Amino acid sequence: MGFQEESLLLSKGIHKFIGRNKSPCMDIKLSDQHIKEIAQDLEKGLTCHIHCKTGKIISFPEVDLADFGEEDQWFEDRREVEENWVDYLVILPPSPKEVLEMIRQFLESVDAGGYRNSLLQSLEMAHPFREFKKSLHDFPTLRKEWFRYKDEKYRNWIRLRLDES
Repeated sequence: MGFQEESLLLSKGIHKFIGRNKSPCMDIKLSDQHIKEIAQDLEKGLTCHIHCKTGKIISFPEVDLADFGEEDQWFEDRREVEENWVDYLVILPPSPKEVLEMIRQFLESVDAGGYRNSLLQSLEMAHPFREFKKSLHDFPTLRKEWFRYKDEKYRNWIRLRLDES
């Protein structure tokens, strides 16, 4: 079993498959500021690794840029996590499908007036995230509501992953 498979299992709280019955991160407590930091990293598409004893957060993309001949600014962080992976809880960002569902739930929960249909239609286009973002620029109040809603959803995403560990 490789690092990515082990990380995936750890992120889902499946520790018994890799020889442990109990997660070392069961009692980890993170401040609201740490949760906010993790949420911002997840929104950027980074995978977050939380050290179970210290609470130190290390975030980097799943793709190793060195594999593409690029300089990897996260090299040291990757090495730290790979060498000590058992000490880290991994939190993966929501999938694009889960983010689209988040947007749909938002649009169902707010008073978007006659604009709801056009915003929902933006999600059916070839580049739904770009189109939704572009559409939101026409509705500044709704845009602010979206960012508040999204921030709270990401924080809940993190809390759920912590509860599962």
